[in-house]
Amino acid sequence: MPEVRRRLLLLVLVCGGIVYGTLYPFAFRPEGTLIEALRHGAWAARRGGRGDIFANLLLFLPFGLAATAALPGRWTSGLRILAAGLAGMLLSAAVELAQFWIPQRSSSLWDVGFNTMGALAGAALAAFAGMWRGRSLTAHGTPRIVEPLAGLLALAWLGYRFYPYVPAIDLQAWKDNLKPLLLAGGAPDPLRLLRLAVSWTAAALLAEAAMSWRTAAWAVPFGLAGAVVVEIVVPGKHLTPEEALAIGLAIPAWLLLRRAGRHWSGVAMVALLLVAVGIERLEPFRFLPEARRFGWVPFNSLISGSWDAGLQAMLQKLFLYGALLWSLRRARLSLPLATGAAALSVLALSLIQTRLPGRSAESTDALLVLGLGFVFHLMPARQPADGASMRMASEAAPPAYTRSRNAPTPF
Repeated sequence: MPEVRRRLLLLVLVCGGIVYGTLYPFAFRPEGTLIEALRHGAWAARRGGRGDIFANLLLFLPFGLAATAALPGRWTSGLRILAAGLAGMLLSAAVELAQFWIPQRSSSLWDVGFNTMGALAGAALAAFAGMWRGRSLTAHGTPRIVEPLAGLLALAWLGYRFYPYVPAIDLQAWKDNLKPLLLAGGAPDPLRLLRLAVSWTAAALLAEAAMSWRTAAWAVPFGLAGAVVVEIVVPGKHLTPEEALAIGLAIPAWLLLRRAGRHWSGVAMVALLLVAVGIERLEPFRFLPEARRFGWVPFNSLISGSWDAGLQAMLQKLFLYGALLWSLRRARLSLPLATGAAALSVLALSLIQTRLPGRSAESTDALLVLGLGFVFHLMPARQPADGASMRMASEAAPPAYTRSRNAPTPF
């Protein structure tokens, strides 16, 4: 598929997701005219809570990434950022206006403003990734190319873990966050410890893939150590023994896997992530005698629930399923096979959830895996193969500092 078509398809996919998530269930009312909507309905001076604000920012972040990639490569980075921000503002205004005809929905210029800021942030991130992309050497002297998509998956995990992102400047709040660790009396929960350790290890490998080899050697350990500090200063995060031990175990696990090579580290992470996803989806393993109804409408529970919980759940799912697909690719599975296997595994877990109390068993997770696989397909391959082909890629690829300002971004 030509590069331009890949980027345009990615932009269409992102726009479709925004429209679906904003206008679902598409139950429009016939009352009101466009003039009434412009004058009264769609521009109420209203600002949502913190979850609503972050959701509006993050909803249009992928749009900024995709729009910047779809714009002509001969445009300067600044012009692409401005164009992506303007396009995001127009899309947001159209969607907000359409909500005038949906009962129990409200919209405002605040939402348009936060959506536009999210689109600008995504566009700036795409432009930065274009400058960030370059050639690096592994410990064995073979060339590798950084993977910005892996970095985005790692950021999804950090976004899930550190919500609501605002540190507390209060010594007593820090002490309260440390109490679960200092006053712990029993043994750590082994299942939670395993799940967190696997997730932090996967995040470390993803972050390393988005950096040069030398940068990752110091940035990843410092980042994992810094995560402990963030768990203390962000209100409501409560540093537990499981979280502290998981971050501590992730550092040696990451060091071991980064020396094992792409294939074997991918195989190991696939096995570990499948276990972690199974624990996450099926815990506490208390099953009902009869199955509940399976929900075929995707993202229904995320859209109908609170923004805070929905945002965190979506970031966690993006990380877990994206890391699983990424690891399957490192284990040398073809993208169709990797996507199909991951989607079937997740669908099977969703069907089992129909016998778990208090869980939303629906098609969301399987469709999310398929969507991530489609995004992986649309993204151009940036990682050379092992061995001789890597040496050929090294000879063909120019150094990062000679990259033309008009070259397209890696997104």
